[in-house]
Amino acid sequence: MIRCFVATKIPDDISKEIAGFCNRFLVKSNLKLKSVPPDNYHITLKFLGDTGEDIILPIESELDAVSLELETLSVSLGDLLFFPSGRGRGSIVIRVDGNLRSVAELVNEKMEKFGYKRTGNFAPHVTVFRLKESGVPLLKDYNLNKLRFRVDSFSLFESTLTSKGSIYKELSTFRWRKNE
Repeated sequence: MIRCFVATKIPDDISKEIAGFCNRFLVKSNLKLKSVPPDNYHITLKFLGDTGEDIILPIESELDAVSLELETLSVSLGDLLFFPSGRGRGSIVIRVDGNLRSVAELVNEKMEKFGYKRTGNFAPHVTVFRLKESGVPLLKDYNLNKLRFRVDSFSLFESTLTSKGSIYKELSTFRWRKNE
């Protein structure tokens, strides 16, 4: 079994902008935070969790079918938000605006064939910090001023949890090809 998720990658130039913003935020903040490495920035469309290696190829086939239905879209980054976790801590994320909800819905629909439950309340975001202490941070007035970029693919990732954080390995990428 491998731990998997489907996500869009963040372009390198946008990751650099996010990292710079996060560094400025850390200087101003008195919070105990663990930064997410820029190489790990992504927008999760569907978390699969433990996945049998025997169904990776069929999953990739279904994701390829989804990619035929999609065309490039524009998204923008917005406010910092706090996502609480069940342990009293949580994550600080950047809200993503754009029509990724329809993409997540298509992925959700295809993954039901493999027994993955449909997830509701999709809230597209990029996780940038993990809180190392309990509490709810005040994040008002922190945003990326609608930094925009184009999304034209998603990837299937393997996620390995380590004591130093998650390590992501891209298993396959699916470029959106609706109008080709």
